[in-house]
Amino acid sequence: MTQEQIVTALIIVALIGPGITIAGITGFGGMVITLAAGSLLFTLDQISAAALLANLIVSAYVLGSDLHHVNRPVLFRLIVPFMVPGVLAGIFLREMLIPLPAMLGVFLLLIVPYRFYRERRDLSSGAEKEPDNRSMHERGHHAARSLAGRLWTASAGFVQGWMNTGGPLLVYGLARAGLSPRSFRATLMAIWTVINTGVMISHVISGEFGKEQLYQTAFVIPTLPIFYGIGNYLHHRIPTKQFNSVIYGLLTLMGLFLVIRSVT
Repeated sequence: MTQEQIVTALIIVALIGPGITIAGITGFGGMVITLAAGSLLFTLDQISAAALLANLIVSAYVLGSDLHHVNRPVLFRLIVPFMVPGVLAGIFLREMLIPLPAMLGVFLLLIVPYRFYRERRDLSSGAEKEPDNRSMHERGHHAARSLAGRLWTASAGFVQGWMNTGGPLLVYGLARAGLSPRSFRATLMAIWTVINTGVMISHVISGEFGKEQLYQTAFVIPTLPIFYGIGNYLHHRIPTKQFNSVIYGLLTLMGLFLVIRSVT
């Protein structure tokens, strides 16, 4: 490797690392944060393949270690039946639509703070004082039957197929499902593992993951245990009651990143 390639690989490690930490905390956000920050220095083609492989490795590891925490009713009755057709529709209609990530960013900047305000108001007024004693399995069935949840999930699939940024909508919909932080993270990791595996295969077939990306990955992989370890440590120390606040904060940050990425 040349000195320039080594410097580039080290910069990409610095860009991917914080995203992996965020993904370790909540189960999402790694790709959006990495690509939004990285797009200020590189073209997306230069960093997307290495970032995708790093996130795929982490999501597969978390899924393997937390498999029994995956909420199967949410995964198989809400996410797969509604998100997959949405993805296919988004891909089919992609050429007819204008990809504007700023639209999603503005949407998040408007609706997420409002949702956070509503939840804080309900909590302070006592509207949510009664604890939810249902099992995770029961909560999953309730979420899978939710019309709002189905609409958010289908929309997430459509936006994912349209402009590869449907994750925030899926997360926003699942944030209302009442899952525990660990179940929330494991369920997200299950769907990301499936989706990212398919996308990674397409990168290899198209030649977008070549020798340059292989060099970058060789630098990134040894750092994954460190960055993920930090995220996992924080994940287990965030109180359950504050978990949604963390999610909404990250979604707002992603909305800001998407807007900045669109205008730069």
